[in-house]
Amino acid sequence: MSEKLTDSITYYDRSDWNARAWKDFTDQGWDAGEVFIHHTADTATYIDSFEDQVKRMQSYQDYHMNVKGWDDIGYHAVVFPEFTTAAGTDVPARIFQGRPRNHVPAAQENHNHGTLAVAVVAAGDYHMKRNQRYAVEVYLNHLLKAGAPLKTLGGHRDVTSTSCPGDGIYEDDLPIISNAADLRWYAS
Repeated sequence: MSEKLTDSITYYDRSDWNARAWKDFTDQGWDAGEVFIHHTADTATYIDSFEDQVKRMQSYQDYHMNVKGWDDIGYHAVVFPEFTTAAGTDVPARIFQGRPRNHVPAAQENHNHGTLAVAVVAAGDYHMKRNQRYAVEVYLNHLLKAGAPLKTLGGHRDVTSTSCPGDGIYEDDLPIISNAADLRWYAS
């Protein structure tokens, strides 16, 4: 069931996007001290409705479970950017729950336990839109207020040989998010 985190930012749980049941999971409790930001392999192009976002979430889960062989979608949350509908209505960024937060993610090979994985559906130039970055900040602050022991924010590239989450997100957005959520930036 969805939850309003602010007047404009909504968090949608697994039932809102008709997630499949996970196969199995390793329980990490709620000892995640590190957050890693990822970008999806696709971009936010042609996403202009809640239904499109639901289809993307289902396709991410299908890919992770059917192709990668994982137990569930790899991320704890996926953040879609704001968009304007064909009718001209501005829709703010939305956050969708992936794995439950006590499940170990499958997002940072050999560096998953004790972490929280957040994916952003980036613009074509691998930058976050302004409201999308704000949504990530809101989400992390919401978790911190709920007692999450998060201390550090990094990009996928900080623990695995990859360019993820892209230079724009890594260099421009992560320092701002780490400051707004009062988390140490992994690269500093």
